Amino acid sequence: MTDLDQWMDYVYFSSKPYGTDQLLGAFPHTGALKRDESYVQVKEVLVPERISGQYYITVKTDALNNIFEFTFDTPVVRRIKTATTSVRRSRRST
Repeated sequence: MTDLDQWMDYVYFSSKPYGTDQLLGAFPHTGALKRDESYVQVKEVLVPERISGQYYITVKTDALNNIFEFTFDTPVVRRIKTATTSVRRSRRST
């Protein structure tokens, strides 16, 4: 259960699992959560150009650490499951 009903989630791009190399976006969440409740946000972010290899997208919930967490004193971090494979930019023809 959250004690506040608003916080910011950050989305990062990194060459390391759970990395925070580059901030791709900051997204507000509105609405308190009850015990065992979750939420979904669908957002678009742009990954850097001219990349190759394996990269990860990391989502850091309550990135500013405003919500009191009874068990944890640091923000909860979740890695998006589908981003554990290589991220590639599509080529657009002009």
